[in-house]
Amino acid sequence: MNYEHSIDIEDCLWRVTVQGEDTFLNRIGRLNEIISNPRWRPGSNVLEDCRGITLMDMDINEIFSITDIHAIKDAAIGKGKLAIVTNMGTVGSILQMWKSNTEERVSQEIRVFHDIESAEGWLHGHC
Repeated sequence: MNYEHSIDIEDCLWRVTVQGEDTFLNRIGRLNEIISNPRWRPGSNVLEDCRGITLMDMDINEIFSITDIHAIKDAAIGKGKLAIVTNMGTVGSILQMWKSNTEERVSQEIRVFHDIESAEGWLHGHC
């Protein structure tokens, strides 16, 4: 499986870049890596660049399970913003479905974008 991710922290913005084949365990692992980082503060903003994902290997039950885990960890995640940047197509549709399923169950505000500039503009000044 070809998968990698990186996390860069700029002030109160966490930039996550994902490439390759994404799975349920990868997504949960990234979430846990972020919120367990000593520099993480609940309510921080996250820009997740998923344009490099080539395959999202998850079934519908795993997508709903990610929502459940996100809701369980809501206090640790906080009321910040999550901007997901994705290409149009299957991966974008899966992430949009996850957003629709998740946003009513968590404090974090979530939006899906198709370009990085729009995502950065939405996050700008919201620390």
